[in-house]
Amino acid sequence: MKRFVSRLSPGTEFFIVTGIAFGPFLLAEVLSLVVPRSGPHHNSLSLLFLVGQELALGAVLLWFLHAREWVLRDLGLTEDAPLQDVGAGGLLFVAVYSTWFLIWNLAASVSPDFVMSMVKTSGNVVGGHIPPMTSVTVSVVNGAFEELFVVGYVMSALARMQKNAWFCVNVSTAIRLAYHLYQGPLGVLSVVPTGLIFAFWFARTKRLWPIIGAHILMDTVALLTHA
Repeated sequence: MKRFVSRLSPGTEFFIVTGIAFGPFLLAEVLSLVVPRSGPHHNSLSLLFLVGQELALGAVLLWFLHAREWVLRDLGLTEDAPLQDVGAGGLLFVAVYSTWFLIWNLAASVSPDFVMSMVKTSGNVVGGHIPPMTSVTVSVVNGAFEELFVVGYVMSALARMQKNAWFCVNVSTAIRLAYHLYQGPLGVLSVVPTGLIFAFWFARTKRLWPIIGAHILMDTVALLTHA
């Protein structure tokens, strides 16, 4: 099996990894269009299921990439995680929230009615009481899983295929948006700038730890409001 995997083309590898990493979530998006949800997209139980799903998918994908002779450094996970990475993660967190704030206020000032219509048509993302431990666990696992593959792998793999930096940034952001469509129109206002900021940072630095840290902070803040 390992010999067969090692002989796959880079393009085949890319479609296998992105298909396994994001295919189940994209399928759920399609199914939700066919059979609309009557309640929130996530609750405490579904979030715990998400943790198990991402851990299982991550284990399979890491084995696959190891068989393809990828190492963690290739994905931007350097062995050293200096203090400046912690600071950079905090700055990315602030940059993302500041960008959201500016876009939201700009949209509200230009077309208040349009913003209100987006609020009404946006899906109910999380409902019910979410225990703090669940919030933290989900934030850590989801933040690491998403950024490892949607930024670390996608951009590194495309760069190996001689794609230019802006192409890599745009593909990474488009994939991120595709599996977040359940968040509705408001999700576009947050997901797209987040994807662009994270992908641009990675294109410049090739360091993933700050992006993972920023994502964990974002998810934690969002989920703790349901505690």
